[in-house]
Amino acid sequence: SKGFERPRILVADQLEHRLLLIARESNTVLAENRSLSRTDCIARWATNEFLVCDGPTVVRIDGELNVIARLHTLTQRGSMLARTGTNSILVGDNVLRSITEIDLARQVPLWSIDVHWPQAAVRLGSGQTLVVDGTAALKEFDRSGQLVRATALNGWAASLDRLTTGETLVG
Repeated sequence: SKGFERPRILVADQLEHRLLLIARESNTVLAENRSLSRTDCIARWATNEFLVCDGPTVVRIDGELNVIARLHTLTQRGSMLARTGTNSILVGDNVLRSITEIDLARQVPLWSIDVHWPQAAVRLGSGQTLVVDGTAALKEFDRSGQLVRATALNGWAASLDRLTTGETLVG
């Protein structure tokens, strides 16, 4: 780290197709990256590393917004990312309306599912994957991408988070 003021906020500015690193207390822009053609989503990858949806690619960046690697996917337009393992992620695609698990080391898909609108997904400790896709159902898929359960909700869901307690937030 370059001694940047902390805590920091990482912003994916979709309008300007850039990433901004902002000091939370002073609102000072600490770093900017304009090398991306799109900035449709962002997710934490590791300590001080992030993944960014950039059209059909996922870009790995460091904490100062430098590009570490560009990873090619079979997606057309990435819309959500979720880490599923040491070298794998779930990528939502708004064009194909799918969620695909990708092995980043080999840059190959492991499985894919069709969804209404890819909003959010999390991997459970059991290996199952929870998905919300803009419908009134919380869906659970097995490791091969087969639907094993759909839980009815009172309204459509667009967000999903798994707490360390094992509880799930759906919104």
